Amino acid sequence: MMDKLTIRLIFGLLLMLGAVFPAYADDAQLFDKKTPSAPFLAVSDIHFNPFFSCSKLVVPCPLIKQLNAASAAQWENILAKYDAQKLPTYGDDANYALLKLALLAIQHESKEYSPKFIIIPGDFLAHNLQLNYKYYSGDLSSAGYQNFVKKEYQFLAFEMQHYWGNVPIYSAIGNNDSYRGNYNVVANGQFFTDLAQIWSPLIHNHFDSGKLFLTTFSTAGYYEVTVPGEVHHQIIVLNSVLFSKKAQGAAVDAMAQKQLVWLNERLHYAESHQQKVWLVFHIPAGIDAYKVAKDPLHRVVSFWLPAYTKTFQDIINNYPSVVEAVIVSHTHMDSFYLMHQATQKLPEIFIPSISLSNGNNPGFKIFSYNPRTFQLQNYIVYYLPLDKQSLQVNFSPWPLEYNFNSIYQLNCKNCLLSTGMQIITKEGTAATAYQHYFDLSSPTPQPINQGKWSPYYWCAINNITVDTYAACLKQNKA
Repeated sequence: MMDKLTIRLIFGLLLMLGAVFPAYADDAQLFDKKTPSAPFLAVSDIHFNPFFSCSKLVVPCPLIKQLNAASAAQWENILAKYDAQKLPTYGDDANYALLKLALLAIQHESKEYSPKFIIIPGDFLAHNLQLNYKYYSGDLSSAGYQNFVKKEYQFLAFEMQHYWGNVPIYSAIGNNDSYRGNYNVVANGQFFTDLAQIWSPLIHNHFDSGKLFLTTFSTAGYYEVTVPGEVHHQIIVLNSVLFSKKAQGAAVDAMAQKQLVWLNERLHYAESHQQKVWLVFHIPAGIDAYKVAKDPLHRVVSFWLPAYTKTFQDIINNYPSVVEAVIVSHTHMDSFYLMHQATQKLPEIFIPSISLSNGNNPGFKIFSYNPRTFQLQNYIVYYLPLDKQSLQVNFSPWPLEYNFNSIYQLNCKNCLLSTGMQIITKEGTAATAYQHYFDLSSPTPQPINQGKWSPYYWCAINNITVDTYAACLKQNKA
């Protein structure tokens, strides 16, 4: 069993020997010049923590007192005075300094690539936000907390519009995104009504489905948009928190079922109108390999309730010519799964986090896709290696970590992401690369590179249901 250092050494040796193509390949290779290509950008799990500079010995916290008294438009100036000179460390959520660096890095790369849109698959709020608000503000009221959270979303929307301009932003609900705490969903509640008003201007290109946004999002946080200038390409954003066994709130099950019915209706419509679709949501469909690997008994843990996973898979399988990709986050890591359909393997691509709470470096992805077919062709990853002492709080462009096609399928012509993902086997250079880049080259230990890659992570790539994953574990028992 290899530990993290061993994997790093092996991967470095492979690079020198040419067995793996250079991780720092020219980022211009994002596009295949012989194939029609369009870019978009994806960032996730910001987990913005406004309490970072507060002291447990000084309560109420002066910063929070000022933020409560100010409008959301004034937050940037206030946060810049308290929280702009120190970056968080591994295990922390994003403070204002890291948020600002991420905003600037994405702004920098957006000028280079001109993404058609930006996808954010959820978790804008910090972990334990409600508990920390009560402690640092001294305000125990629900109304006070809700007002603070609403202003935080408004602040983040202001920041994204300021730094990213008029690029359409399509966001999903994460498990921390709530007025009532983690995994708490209130259908038709004030949270969705307020957030619909905050996020609606960020979409920009409402087209026919713009009316659907305010209607369905206000119900339970799901909606559909049309890609700018591509009337036959749809992005369906789901609230997958509803599918989690941790989901709380009245009528959660009924709303989850309603969302799946709606999804089936939208995919049926897309099929009948020759449309292509991407699905975007926060909590992935599949197995939580981290928990399985960490559990002494290695009990199988699904991200969703198994019944919802099965129904979802059945729906997707009914429309193999419609759904081209699934984009998720939640784990904070850089990885991918493959969903098996009748005629193809559908890529489920994880977007890494800005938050450091899971021990990873922060990062984001820029994708290229074929605007004719809506198929994903490639992506590149930019990251902030916080363990490098040369990096300061002052902005500089984030380094390129790797180019997917340069690592997994350099000599492939007219490639699709799913093609490169299917070459990965239990052992070999592709498996080593997957482990190496998983946590965005962070020095902190992860089970995947502590001897748990096989069978726990390896089996998760191709098996999203409990039964098929358990069978894979049995077959590949360590």
